Amino acid sequence: MNNYEIRVTPHLDSEGNTYWTAFYPAVDGCVGGGATVEEAITEASENLKIFLAYLKKEKREVPKPYSEPQYSGKIALRIPKSTHRKVVMLANEEQVSVNTLLISAIERYLGNKEFDSQLDKKIEELSDWTNKYLRIQLLNSYSNFSSQGWANSGTKIAIGGDNE
Repeated sequence: MNNYEIRVTPHLDSEGNTYWTAFYPAVDGCVGGGATVEEAITEASENLKIFLAYLKKEKREVPKPYSEPQYSGKIALRIPKSTHRKVVMLANEEQVSVNTLLISAIERYLGNKEFDSQLDKKIEELSDWTNKYLRIQLLNSYSNFSSQGWANSGTKIAIGGDNE
């Protein structure tokens, strides 16, 4: 069998128990699960064997093994001369190498992007919660209003200062 990369991730069920899933990025939908990492990998491996055998029997294309690209850690970067000058001056001011300064700036930028993304999610969750809360309050107010017989009593209520 080909060497397919397998990834294993933990999950929590509704009762707070941990279970594991294993999947092959190169083979869409080929997964396994279990109470332990080993169980998840074993089930995923068995499912992969069955699926590959099916593809071969049906004379269908077998997925190529997936592998993460390898990164050398080197980047060739072209920047304007004025930016280069600013970077060198700041690195000298902070008494670090240009390389260290740029690494720090990139990591800070990436960290801020992650923080912003998480903050946006939290704001959306809070907004959803606030909207639900306001709807409940409005429904409760209407319920109280109608239970006191005001809703259909013919009583006119002035809104915004209009009096008839």
